[in-house]
Amino acid sequence: MKSLLSFRRLPFPFFVFFILTTGSTAYCQSVISGHIFDENRSPVGNIFVELQDDNYQISQTTRTDNAGVYFFRNLRSGIYYVQVKTIGTNFVEETQQVEIASRPLRNIGGTIAAGISYESKDFFLKTKRENAPPAARVIFAQEIPIDAKKAFDAAAVAFDKKNSAEAIQLLEQAVSTFPNYYNALEMLGHQYITLGKYQEATSLLGRAVDVNPRSFSGWYGRAYAQYSLGMSAAAIESANRAVTIKPNSAEAFLLLGVSYRQARQFELAEKHLKKAN
Repeated sequence: MKSLLSFRRLPFPFFVFFILTTGSTAYCQSVISGHIFDENRSPVGNIFVELQDDNYQISQTTRTDNAGVYFFRNLRSGIYYVQVKTIGTNFVEETQQVEIASRPLRNIGGTIAAGISYESKDFFLKTKRENAPPAARVIFAQEIPIDAKKAFDAAAVAFDKKNSAEAIQLLEQAVSTFPNYYNALEMLGHQYITLGKYQEATSLLGRAVDVNPRSFSGWYGRAYAQYSLGMSAAAIESANRAVTIKPNSAEAFLLLGVSYRQARQFELAEKHLKKAN
């Protein structure tokens, strides 16, 4: 049996991966799907749906078909978040957590095949109420120029087709056309993190949180990029903003704890790492 251990000091997301292979390995092809309905249980078609991993990093994007159905394919085991993106509609944004826990199939003919898991999550979107109290209202919306939106939509299609290079170029085009395009800034910033372009990511995500200060993923991603650059004080500030927005996020407390540790503030590091645990 060959054993491959892949370890990075603090990867994005924070995990150590152990990969055991015998012969060839068939990749997991689990699926998350579901329907999106309005309050009258009518299907909502042509609306963006985003899949995020357990660090709120965008994994896939898609649109519903005319029957309100969405699909995310070729997924590995883990925690995911399905988020319905409602900007430009009269619906309230909604997110649901999904866990894929596929079991490996029996080793047949030298191949380890991952079991396939089918997870279903339906959404029943609420309509925005003009007389709703402030806490219940949508906290952020933008008017997007047509050319910028076209580039962003094309980037989502490119991501769906696993063409990340083209998608990144289209996101850069969207940001160039509309420099305050929050969704494009955030998505491009997280893509730069995956490429190790932490300086560029810090700048883009800084612009994203300037536009939308209540963005958890914006502050979290910026804190990670700053931590990766050794900018401990800045990372602590950004991570603190993230935990203020999402006080139950273990990932944000973990990032805050290791940022304090990097700054050699060990008591505060221990305090926040315990919260993460």
